[in-house]
Amino acid sequence: VPDPFAAQSAPVAAILKVAPSMTAGDVAPSRLERGKQKIRGFLERRAGARTALIAYAGTAHSVVPMTEDPDVMTPYLGALTPEVMPEAGDRAAEALALALAMLAQENAPGGVLLVTDAIDPADVAALNAAGAPLAVLALLPEGVRDRGIDALDAPVAQVTPDDADLARLERALEAAWRRAQLENAEQPWEDRGRWLAWPAAALTL
Repeated sequence: VPDPFAAQSAPVAAILKVAPSMTAGDVAPSRLERGKQKIRGFLERRAGARTALIAYAGTAHSVVPMTEDPDVMTPYLGALTPEVMPEAGDRAAEALALALAMLAQENAPGGVLLVTDAIDPADVAALNAAGAPLAVLALLPEGVRDRGIDALDAPVAQVTPDDADLARLERALEAAWRRAQLENAEQPWEDRGRWLAWPAAALTL
């Protein structure tokens, strides 16, 4: 049974790609700004849940460590631009490794939300072998596909004007978290031993 003293939502490391390609305006106002909006919406949907923020381009960096306060993350999220990244590039696998290291320090299993417009095919194998639930928000206009994103085994949601994309990804991460909780033998067990009293009573008679 769920531990009443444990967090009731999965810790999530949110990864945002902050590369020049994300400044494209084909997803208004831009891919990057829409990605920031979606992460803010994700934080609002998970009020009180532990969330971290990672930014990547040619290198990956921890922007905000795990926190339950979304207000801490908002100013850092707003300041992310390609100009502040040390190197241009597309190192999603490096960002994932950083996210997994953060999640390993948590007391409960967690997941990763990757917000990006493309995945380098060279990183697909590492992402598919993540070792933690991964959900991807594709910041691409309708009808545009990316070969790397299409090759992922993880659930992928195309960005939408409303919150339908976030709802789908949140459900996927929460479902994976609940499965992990139920598989954890260290969780409290419901004692149903009292039902054995009936056959014991029958045998006694």
